[in-house]
Parts: sequence; C-alpha cells; structure tokens
Amino acid sequence: MNPFAHTDLGLLAIFALAVLVASAGAVFLSGLFPANMRPWRLRGLLAGVLIWTGLAVTLALAVAAVLIAVNYLPWAMAIVVGGLAFLLAPFLVQPLPARLRDSKAGALVYTCAGAACMALFPIAALFGA
Repeated sequence: MNPFAHTDLGLLAIFALAVLVASAGAVFLSGLFPANMRPWRLRGLLAGVLIWTGLAVTLALAVAAVLIAVNYLPWAMAIVVGGLAFLLAPFLVQPLPARLRDSKAGALVYTCAGAACMALFPIAALFGA
C-alpha cells in the first residue's frame, strides 16, 4: 500500500514549508523575549513592530499548517513531515551570523519570509479543492 497514492505532494510541500518557517520563527523570536533582554539594536519602536509582526506571522503560519494537515493530509504523513520540519528549524537559525540574528534586518527578513510563505496558502487552497 503506497501512502503517497492519494496525497498531493505539492500540498505536502507547502505544509512542510509552513511548519519549517513557523518553527524557525519561533526559535528566532524566542531569543528576543523578554524585551529588556533584547540586544540594543532591537529596542526601538520599529524593532518592536517588526518583532510583533513576526510573531503574528508565525502564529498565522502555524494555524494555517494545522488547517492543511487536518483537512487535506493523512495524519501519519502530516506528523512525520511536520515533525521533521520542526526538528530542522533550529539548525537553520543557529548558524546565522549574530549581526543578522540580533538586528532589525534579521527581523525584517524573517517577517518577509513568513509573509511570502503565507502567500502560498491560496495556492494550497487550489491544491486541496
């Protein structure tokens, strides 16, 4: 019995990407809380807006990934692929240079990457339909 026989691999890839970006965002943003422990470059109003926007994007990606998994993917496949993406996320964030991790540019890059990933969900809706 082939588990891939009735699974749309494009939808599975979008799910994996959403879990990966949301998990990487959680790892990236968890180093920026509490606010008084942030690096000095991330203590201004603009940095706060970027960080909270990144947090909103992370939560939206996580919810969207769960909705895709519940509605369109077999549970076993969603757990395995989502778990692998979740475990890979810290290895993507840790090797980043500190000047990128601890700056407004890093927060902006993550927020834009998350927003670009969210732009794939109308495509995912087409796959699932």
